[in-house]
Amino acid sequence: ANITQDGFNTVTKLSWSSYQHEDIQQCLFVDDNNMWVCSDGGIDKYSADLTSRITKSNKLYSDIWGYDQGWNEDVRAATFYHNGVGAYKPSYPDNNFRSLTTGEPTLAYVNIGDPCRVYFSPYPGGRNLSSDITETNVGTFSYAVQPNSGVGDYTNSTIRTHPQYYNTQYLGFEHKLYKTIDNGATFTSTGSTINMNGT
Repeated sequence: ANITQDGFNTVTKLSWSSYQHEDIQQCLFVDDNNMWVCSDGGIDKYSADLTSRITKSNKLYSDIWGYDQGWNEDVRAATFYHNGVGAYKPSYPDNNFRSLTTGEPTLAYVNIGDPCRVYFSPYPGGRNLSSDITETNVGTFSYAVQPNSGVGDYTNSTIRTHPQYYNTQYLGFEHKLYKTIDNGATFTSTGSTINMNGT
């Protein structure tokens, strides 16, 4: 961490007094003496000069990159910066999300016809959610084409399910629109070109 007190004319490197998780997402000064530091390792309260950690949060907080929710069942799936994918079903304890994968997937999707099917990209495939959060055998499935999932350049696509035919889905990959009629096992290009520049 670095500190400046003169509009960045000079910058001084600080040493953390105790362990601080990398990937700091936000810092907020509470007053002249204290600041909150948010990272994907949690929320910590420090002295303003970062020489002492006052409190460590026991809860994990993170920026959500991608989020989706089911229609007929309140299944929720989210991708967390640096913390993989979490999914929630109404049968799980209140607000407890099940971890589905690690790493940094950017987008999450819930199949509207079968809300137990959760997809995430750019990783191929997805997971079948069980009704019991403690179930250790989570089924996987393949998904032949992944939608665009850019980070920072906002070139994300999405998966859209046909409202009458749940096995029919559409997504954008590179500069083309693709369609599946077998829940992602195979895809064909529709021939439509996608303009990624927004013009």
